[in-house]
Amino acid sequence: MWNTITIEEPPVILASDEEIQAFEARMQLALPADHREFLKKFGEGVLFNHFRIFGLDKITAEAKDFQDRWQEFFLWEDPGSALTVDQMANCVIIGDNFNGDELVVSRDYPGEVFYLPQDEEQILRLGPSLEDALVKLVQQQATAIEQYPEEEREEWDLRPVFNRASF
Repeated sequence: MWNTITIEEPPVILASDEEIQAFEARMQLALPADHREFLKKFGEGVLFNHFRIFGLDKITAEAKDFQDRWQEFFLWEDPGSALTVDQMANCVIIGDNFNGDELVVSRDYPGEVFYLPQDEEQILRLGPSLEDALVKLVQQQATAIEQYPEEEREEWDLRPVFNRASF
């Protein structure tokens, strides 16, 4: 999919291999391989006009605040959740969407992407690919949008585009 994305606004800051390696060592985690490629090709921005993907500096700057919030306000009490409240202390946010749902990686599960929906009680394991995770989430969103009246569907633009975002 990364090859099918239309770049509507070019990225401002791209990550190098060295920066990604230093980030992973500093944060003691492994990003999915295709997430590393995304950061080198696109940097930080918005995909599908709906998902914000954070750059390395934003992830680093906000990691502690998110971990503290997840510990204090753990919302996902379903016993089938892919992560427990204790495991959330080892998670780092890598992106979110405009509904407030979050994408995270975990030190406990190197290279895996997890989805923290705000309106559900279960954390989902989406697998070792950021690309596959986003495709799955966009497909779910598209299915949900089909239930809306036609005039409301136009508000949702899930085309495979990348925009630079000012976070």
